[in-house]
Amino acid sequence: MVLDEVERQPGVIPFVERERIVSSAGIPLIMGSERVGILFVNHHYQHHFVEQEQNDIQIFATEAATVIHKARVLDESETKGK
Repeated sequence: MVLDEVERQPGVIPFVERERIVSSAGIPLIMGSERVGILFVNHHYQHHFVEQEQNDIQIFATEAATVIHKARVLDESETKGK
């Protein structure tokens, strides 16, 4: 989800105002069928996310989801081993 004008989106006003966000991209972090989080890229000025930026953000989100998933699996295996 890319929002070039965040202030027009319902429900985000308090956070947007506090952080002075004008434009935002939110990418779900998904590993398999599991959502493990969401990655936001925010700008304090109006910014149009071009296709290359969106691709780069998606690549980073995919890597982040993989790392989070692996950390959870490791934590679960360590917890079971105690």
